[in-house]
Parts: sequence; structure tokens; C-alpha cells
Amino acid sequence: MGHDMSNLSPLVSFLLGVAMAIACVFFYMSVDPWKRSVEISSWSKSGNSDSNVDGVNEAMFTPNSEVDHAQLAPKEMPQTKDLASLLKSVAMDDNTVILTEINEAWATPNSLLDLFLESFRIGEHIEHLLDHLLIVAVDQKAFDRCNLVHSHCYLHKMGGNYSSEKVYMTKDYLEMMWNRNKFQQSILELGYNFLFTDVDIIWFRDPLRRIAITSHIAISSDFFFGDEDSLRNLPNGGFLYVKSCAKTVEFYKNWQLARERFPGKHEQYIFDKVKGEFAARFRVKIQFLDTAYCGGFCQLSRDLNKVCTMHANCCVGLQNKLYDLRNIMEDWKKYKASTVEEKRKGHFHWRVPVKKRMTMKINNANTVESLVAFTVGATLAGALVLAFSSANFGMVSLMEVLSRSNGTRMSSSELVSEAKIRNSTVVEVRAAPTAEFFDETSLVKKRTMMKINNMNYVETLVAFIVGAAATGALVVFFSSANFGEVSLMEVSSRSNGTRMSSSDQLVSEAKMTNSTIVVREAPSEEEKFENLRPLLNRAATDNRTVMLTFVNAATAAEDSLLDLFLESFRVGVNTECLLNHLIIVALDQKAFDRCQTIHPHCYFLEVAGENFTSEKFFGSKGFLKLVWIKIKFQQHIIELGYNCLSTDVDILWFRNPFRHITVYADLTVSSDVFFGDPDNLWNFPNTGLLYMKSTKKNAEALEYWYEARERFPSINEQNVFNKIKREFVYKFQLKIQYISTDFCGGFCNRGKDMNKICTMHANCCVGLRNKIHDLRNILADWKNFTSLPDEIKKTGQFTWRVPETLTTKRLI
Repeated sequence: MGHDMSNLSPLVSFLLGVAMAIACVFFYMSVDPWKRSVEISSWSKSGNSDSNVDGVNEAMFTPNSEVDHAQLAPKEMPQTKDLASLLKSVAMDDNTVILTEINEAWATPNSLLDLFLESFRIGEHIEHLLDHLLIVAVDQKAFDRCNLVHSHCYLHKMGGNYSSEKVYMTKDYLEMMWNRNKFQQSILELGYNFLFTDVDIIWFRDPLRRIAITSHIAISSDFFFGDEDSLRNLPNGGFLYVKSCAKTVEFYKNWQLARERFPGKHEQYIFDKVKGEFAARFRVKIQFLDTAYCGGFCQLSRDLNKVCTMHANCCVGLQNKLYDLRNIMEDWKKYKASTVEEKRKGHFHWRVPVKKRMTMKINNANTVESLVAFTVGATLAGALVLAFSSANFGMVSLMEVLSRSNGTRMSSSELVSEAKIRNSTVVEVRAAPTAEFFDETSLVKKRTMMKINNMNYVETLVAFIVGAAATGALVVFFSSANFGEVSLMEVSSRSNGTRMSSSDQLVSEAKMTNSTIVVREAPSEEEKFENLRPLLNRAATDNRTVMLTFVNAATAAEDSLLDLFLESFRVGVNTECLLNHLIIVALDQKAFDRCQTIHPHCYFLEVAGENFTSEKFFGSKGFLKLVWIKIKFQQHIIELGYNCLSTDVDILWFRNPFRHITVYADLTVSSDVFFGDPDNLWNFPNTGLLYMKSTKKNAEALEYWYEARERFPSINEQNVFNKIKREFVYKFQLKIQYISTDFCGGFCNRGKDMNKICTMHANCCVGLRNKIHDLRNILADWKNFTSLPDEIKKTGQFTWRVPETLTTKRLI
């Protein structure tokens, strides 16, 4: 810094560290990356719709009987009639709409709305998503401006004036947040899924590719700890997908009722408090989106080859957001202008947001003036924080901390502060090893016991760091204890390997009255399939998805493929519940009779003039008739308004493959050979595992596929699919995705990692006996694997026995 720090006395060095830490943490407290930090400023001029997160304490609180429920409800609900017609015109084929909310400040020219819309136009193949974007304006001027720049605008009258600044946590601010929450509920009640996005989020790729169809709620993360199912991730409700079904409506209703348990808090604070409780009670699957794809300034998405969205969270002030988002946009444009080879090298990076108020840069720090100015400011800030805490909350004094750090070892995993705060007990504060903001704590491990006498330059520096770390721990403790924020202990517990998962099972639920997702007119053969309707209704999941498999007498016989198939669900990881949604389609009377003795959902598909009781060898005339009957039957399921996942009966299920099917794709298929990119049409499909949404274009595509058999006689439906898949894309605008063989493998290309595998298909294996022999071995391998201790499983050394009857199959 222009001066030899070894000349500074140890005490001065220590105090400088204390002062700097207090200043940095004071800035940190003003931003609070654990919550939706931008809300600290005004929503209309500087804030953001992110809300805070405060731990995962699921303890029940006694409701306040004196709470006025009328005051909890929004003053005025949206005009649902006009809204319903707008939603119908905006919705995607699967009844999903994209929502954002604006006020006057954000809608003015060259403000956030313009940046937001521009990002769709310069992103990768996402401009069409603007057709499905509904912009919700909360004041007249924002509505008028919206109508000038966008096709789908809605004026949400909330019974107040929200065009002016609404300061964080004021009464008007809370009403605005809860009105928005109630508005989202009304979208669900009208039968529409929604993806809500803050207007300070810029879009580069389609994030729907990252949302699994198993998720009832998918939410972005301020901080993501590696497991999308873990409730310990720190959520950011500024980017929120919710599926329309009875259980999510109940989730929302109870979310709002929970206000009385947490008075004076906004919706995301309460979401974080009740998410585990509600996920279990309503059997809601919550997915946290990886910041590698849906990132933000709190935790930047570093890889521009992956990023889908970028959120100006952890950035306070409208002008600051605009400044940094414009830089991000310029970085993206430079990336897009580069060559494919340059992109592959991965040398492109974002400019670090300079207005992000989480770190503090000291320019010209080599000058004495800068050092003195910073020290004075830091000391004053520290004095204010400590005076405030000690005067009002009876906190531990700085001297107590100094006395504790003298001769006491304090590691980064055990930064401990004790205080008697009114009647509270001793609190242990732990630093999260993954958080970027506490890098200095890793240095504490190197040396914490210091002698004040005869300190050299290194010792002085270490003393400086000890002071900073000790004081930082103390002040963060103050904030967690008294300001209702997330403590370091809570963050550490979220990242220490303990897993708190929401329900990871597809379960059936009572259907919402008057709010189905997709309902198409019955096919012309309605009478023939009328008895199928009640069966579909009983078996369907809450989003109207059914699973199908087809059997004949040969495959349904005792100890044949059907028994192996059903057993795999029972020995798999959280897969037995999926049997509740499986319909076994029998192609002959014997198969139907056997099915009824072992499974609750059986359907007899009688085909006039055909006998399917015996084994049908691959490529034979009988085999070809069988596979085309399957395609036609799936078309009927789609036309009846149900999403359909068809699985061959020679596939064993070990984990839920639905988690690898996204809401983005119209059609998802497994692979015989997978080349690394789920969108690459050069992958070799295997239609033995095929998922299709219930949409008009999918029904038309299935009819087109069925008719294409006449163009390609004597080949099966899978090879015809491979020949016409590009026609699906161009003619019907189908979005096709392939599942990696790492997850849905087969004998052609086995999923080698048993910690990832979901299904195993006896493809590239001809003959019923051969399939049964090898699948029994595979099932035995799985049972051996699941019996191992977790430590051995994690090594990845356990592998499948090579199928002994594997044959080579030509892939067309």
C-alpha cells in the first residue's frame, strides 16, 4: 500500500482488520445475499422482487388468533374474465405462460423492460417465447408503455398506487408482494402453469430445458449447493415455475395463511420457512435450478456455453442494475459473434458486475490518503453497528471477542460467538465453506494463535486477518440473532452434506374442478375406447400423465418379462409408487387375465383378426404389426388429453427417469447411441422409452408417423421415426430431446455408473429367453449394488456384468 506494514504495531494492524471487517460486513448486511437482497432498496426504483431466505427451520408456530384475515388478503383481485382470455391467447400448447411484472419506473424507455425484451431477441432461439409472455403492469403508465412495445399486457389493479417508490418491508411493499403471490395463485386456478421472471433477469437460452416434468415447483437459487432436490439451497423467487394442479393451489393457499405465523415478513421469507413442511404435507416436488444455468450476480454462471438466464440480484439500485446488465448484454453479444471454436475453448467470461454491492474495491490503495479515508469510514461504520447492537440488544462486546481470540484456536468450521441475548441460549456460528464471501475464513485455518510480541510482517498480516475474521463472525452473528436474517450456521448446515429433499415421487392427486391442463375432443373411435377413460383417470398423475407398457401371453407369463419389469420398480429407489400410474395393455385374453392377478390397472386391447399370444421375433410380420398398434394406441391416449410415457416391458426401472424429461420438450425419447447433446438429432433413438405431451401437434405428429409406415415398408416404427424425425421438427415444430444413456441405458450402450442409472433396456438382444437371462443378471447386480454401504457405492467401482447374449443390431 505504499508503506511497510511491518512498521505498524500489532495492535494497530489488528484494529485495522477489525475496522475493515466491520465495514465489509456492514455492506454485506445492507445487501444480504442470502435473501432477495435487491429488495432492500425500493421495488419501483432500485429494488427487485427477490426475497430473503432465512434458514430451514420447520418448527410449527402457534397462529395468532387476533390476526385479521381480511387484512391478509389482497384488497382487489385481478379481473379474471379478461385475464382468462389473455391467458388463452398467450399460453403454450401445454398451457404454460411466462409472466413478468412491471411498474412505471421499470417500464420507461431504456429501463429494465427494454433490456429484458432485447435479451429475448439476441438470445439463442428464444425470441418466439415472447409470444407466450404476459407482462403484468401494476400502474396505468406502465400498462400504456407495455402496449407500445409488447403484444400481451395486463393491468393488475391492486387497490393502491404502486407506481411510486415502495421501500423494502414497509406496509405497501408487503401488500405488493402478497398481491403478486395471490395473482400467481389465480393463474393456477384458471388451469395454467406459469413461469414467473423478474424483469431484471435477461434471457439467453430457454430455461424450460432445465425444468423437470416431475417438478411441481421449480425455483432459481441465489446459492446452489450441487443438489437440485436439496431444500438447503438458497432460493430466489424472482424466477419461479409452478405447475397447475390441486396440490400447488393448496400450497399457495397455505403459503398465504402462513403470514400469521411470520408477521411482517414477505412471501419468500415464508416460503423458505415452510417449504419442507408444505412439500411433505402436499406431496409437492420442489426443484432448485442450478446457477450454472439460471445464474445471477450473487453466484455468477461462469460458462457462457451453458447459461440460460442472468439475474441482477445482489445489486441495489435501478441505475446500478442497468449499468451491470448492459455490460452483461455486451459480453453476450461478443460471445455470440465469436467462432464456434472460440466458444468451445470456453475462454469467454462475464465482466464482474462493478455495481454489485457485495464486495468493496479500494482504488489507489497504495496512497496514504486512501488508507486513512477507508479506515476512518470503516471505524465509523463499525462504531455505529456495535453501538446499535450493544445499546439495543445486549450483545457481546468487541473486547470479549478479542479476549476469546487471544490464545484460542478458531477454525473456519468453528467460528464461535456466545452471547446471552435476552433469554436465548448459546449460539454456534459456522462459516459455509462454499460461499465466496467468506474466503478469508479459510486463511484462519493456517494460523490463529498469535503472539503479540516480536511480530514480523507475516505475523502482522495474520493478526490482521484474525481480527477481521473474529469481528466478521461476531457481526454476522448479530445480524442472524436480531435482524431475522440467515446465520452462518444455517448456511453451513445447508452445505455440509446433509440432504433435505422434497418429495421425489410422482403421485396421484384429486383433479382440480374446472381446470384441466389440456383437454382435446375425443377421437372418432370414441365408443371403442370409452372404457379406457375411467382407467386413465384412476392411473393418471396430477398433471395427467400415464405410463404404458404392452404385453402378450408370452411376456406376461409367470417368471417372464412382466414379472422382472414389475419387480424392478419394487427394488428401485423411490420407484414403487410409479406403479400407481402404470397401465398394462394386454394384447390377448391370457395376458389380460394374468395382469389382473398382479396389477390394478389393466386394459385389454383386442385387435380383430390378430393373434399376439406367442413371441413375436424382431423384424417379423407379427412384430411389425405389434409395434404399429402401439403407436396408434398412444395417439388415442394423447387425444384423450393425457401425457403418455410408453415403456417396453423388457426395460428394468431402478430410478425415476421423469427427472430427466423436461417441460421444454414435446417429445422425449431414449437413445441406442447418445452423442452428448440431448438436442442433437444425430443421436440414435430408441422408442422403447418414449414420452409425449398431450398437445394437438403431438397427436398430428403421431398420425403422420403412423402413416409413414407406407413410405418405409418392412421396417419398424423406431427406424421410421429415425428417418422422419427432421420432418417432425420442420412440419410440426416439435421440440425433440434425447435422454442420455448414462440415465436411460441399454445393452447397446450401457449406463455404466450405477449411481446415475434410471432404466436398463434389453435392446441389442434378440429372443425372449436371451432377454430374460440377461435381465435377471442385471437385476441381481442391482440388488448387490443397493446392499453395499454408501461409501463403496460412491467409489463408482461397481459395474454391470456384461450381457452374455448381446447381439449386434444395425442402427438405421
